Amino acid sequence: MQVCELNQYDYVLIAGPDSISFLQGQVTCDMTQLTDEQGLSGALCNLKGRVIGDFLCVRTTEGCLLQISDGNGHNIAQTLSKYAVFSQVEISIHRRPCAAFGIVAEQLPLLHKILPAPPSLSHHTATSTAASIIKLAGSPGRFQLWIWKPENVELITEILRDKSTGGVLPDTNQWDYAEILAGRAHVSAQSSEEFTPQLLNYDLSGVVNFRKGCYTGQEVVARMHYKVEAKKRMFLLFAKGTSEALSAESELKLTQHNRLIKAPVVQQARGPGNTTAMLAILPAAIGSENEQILLEQNPDLELTVRPLRYT
Repeated sequence: MQVCELNQYDYVLIAGPDSISFLQGQVTCDMTQLTDEQGLSGALCNLKGRVIGDFLCVRTTEGCLLQISDGNGHNIAQTLSKYAVFSQVEISIHRRPCAAFGIVAEQLPLLHKILPAPPSLSHHTATSTAASIIKLAGSPGRFQLWIWKPENVELITEILRDKSTGGVLPDTNQWDYAEILAGRAHVSAQSSEEFTPQLLNYDLSGVVNFRKGCYTGQEVVARMHYKVEAKKRMFLLFAKGTSEALSAESELKLTQHNRLIKAPVVQQARGPGNTTAMLAILPAAIGSENEQILLEQNPDLELTVRPLRYT
């Protein structure tokens, strides 16, 4: 298994007796499904149905704790606070867990007696007094481990170091690469309110629950899902080789059939060897095209496009 330190997240706490019902009217996931053993992935949209930010929600003794991309926690907290006037909730930028680790493994063994038995189902959460382990959805298999007590950090870190391949990595690139392979797009502060859930495949990956009631932006999100065929989708794009265009641009210029395609890059990470993996927004029909797709700035760079499958 591979283990990375996770320091790239903000945390927002929604506490109070109305926390579940309040969030139910604001976010895309069904908050009534949140329990001590069941976490959720969701998103917060604006009135136009564009994603302000996405999150992983875990229930703690203090309330609903949202894990959000670094720098975007303030946007989430500020937006939720606007709608909280008539609800008994307290919204705050929350302290991080004492330590958080991302673990890439199909199955996770029991690591230590102070840690809970790892869950086997997606988004299930197992908690002890020392830590929580959350199994994420998709492939490759991924877990997060949040340590709650500072006195346990050194011991658990040493356990992870001994059991992992290559020790505990301070660089999150391998974790980011695994998230990209799983097709999990995370909205940064820089891309906040830029994408619709449909563009990020949130309607396919379960981030949007279409069976729940109303929430902010719901009418627009539902209309796009049920009445409008998606013209663009998020794809997995592999580049074999190096190019300044891959690292310097947030939007790639690609060519296919002698047409120019502008592809916004949502996330990217280095892969094995000389490979870069990206989540990019492309025309929905591009996956069925037989002609090779090329990088305009460097046509000799080998590119591969794969559609994303969600389970």
